[in-house]
Amino acid sequence: MSILDELKQKTNKELLEYCERNEIKINAKNKYKPSKAELLQSIKEFMNNDTDSLEIDTLEDEIDKLDEEIANYQEPEEDNEEEEFVEEKKDEKLSAIERIKEEKALVRCIIRLNPELGETPKPNQVYEVSWGNELMGATHEIFPLNKPWHLTRGSIKALSTVTFRKPIVDPTSGEISSYEIIKKWFIDELPPLTKEELKDLSKKQLIRNNSNS
Repeated sequence: MSILDELKQKTNKELLEYCERNEIKINAKNKYKPSKAELLQSIKEFMNNDTDSLEIDTLEDEIDKLDEEIANYQEPEEDNEEEEFVEEKKDEKLSAIERIKEEKALVRCIIRLNPELGETPKPNQVYEVSWGNELMGATHEIFPLNKPWHLTRGSIKALSTVTFRKPIVDPTSGEISSYEIIKKWFIDELPPLTKEELKDLSKKQLIRNNSNS
């Protein structure tokens, strides 16, 4: 079941919370009481965007804050006998900050479904990847197939670990003789956007938002 199919089962209140959580602009005749159809259409239009540029800006701001925290980090004043302990805690904090920065780094990529799975995606179908750790908690991101998209490095790592057991049929007996472990997703990492491409993307986003308002 696709994400949109799952969202159709939710109430208006749950759909509103979903839109607020993902910063989705709601296009409705009555902005204070949108219908379920208007909420679903707004979510669908958001998912069909060329790229998740709003999420890119948010995550890049977080990464800039982490860089600033690393640059300005200072160990607290402690007694000389506790110097070794303080240094250890400093290293632990810096290591955690670097790890969070790495996991949140944006990767421009194209995700393809392994054709050996025999699945036929629906038009404009989107998928969701969920992952988490003790530092960042739970993270959820959506992505389409076969088009440039931005995902965090953590999501890329999570997708790369998903496998499928492909049955191997014995040509003589016609029965399954063994299984082959294959990857579910093919991930093609792309070069990051240039400054000119980012400016063009911002213009497209502005035009799209104005046309929907």
